[in-house]
Amino acid sequence: MRSLRNKFASLLSFGVAVALASNATAAPAEYFTGHGDIGLEYDAGGNSLELHYHFEDGFNETGMPFGPEMEFEPDEVYVRVSDATSAVLPFDAPVLGSLTGDTVWILPLSEALADAAGLAPHLGIAAEELSPLTFSSIDLTLTGFSGPAGGEFALYTGTLDAPTVSMQTSDGLSALGDTYNPIVGDHDHENWGFSAPGVYDLTFTATAFFTAGAGGGSISDEQTFTFAVGDATAIPEPSSLLALASLGAFGAAHRRRRK
Repeated sequence: MRSLRNKFASLLSFGVAVALASNATAAPAEYFTGHGDIGLEYDAGGNSLELHYHFEDGFNETGMPFGPEMEFEPDEVYVRVSDATSAVLPFDAPVLGSLTGDTVWILPLSEALADAAGLAPHLGIAAEELSPLTFSSIDLTLTGFSGPAGGEFALYTGTLDAPTVSMQTSDGLSALGDTYNPIVGDHDHENWGFSAPGVYDLTFTATAFFTAGAGGGSISDEQTFTFAVGDATAIPEPSSLLALASLGAFGAAHRRRRK
């Protein structure tokens, strides 16, 4: 009997190993066109705040005409910032640590410009799923950053020679200088700027403040979002264990619904 149990355990271990190996090639999906948002959702039952991707017109605008509405966890998707969004600077841009003649990559806040730039993603920041009856304000702070050599990131409005800056990495990270305030119950767009091709991981900490009527206090979530800048930039394949977790979360993403 013990030998049978040992054989069963060995077969089970082998099956798990095979499953992990077969999932080792799984990778996050590429978001490369259409309107999408980094969204915030509040799960009242679990009392949790959730940062995620929200695609109101479908992922990469798939569907007829667009749809269905979809949501994904941050590690299930990466954002492609293609070379169609690149430009050579005619002036210095300190917000990106860039000089005249350098190339930068910009996801524009204008949907028309995003479409003109080779159907680039039109990426916003959304708090439409949060109620003003529950929350009074939101802080979205850049609390972590990694990028290629010489790579910097900035979130801003206006032009690069005279920007209104919400976040930038070229001067280091701080809560005071790298916080954007989404409007509760609404969404908005800014320019997403990058100074070099490569993989960027941006870690955001979202803090939503409860209204007095909802008891006061606050609730937070921290998630990392990945951007692949430049056509030649490849996203590394996840490890087998991470891939398995990613596949499980991928299935759950399609079952997410707006609350």
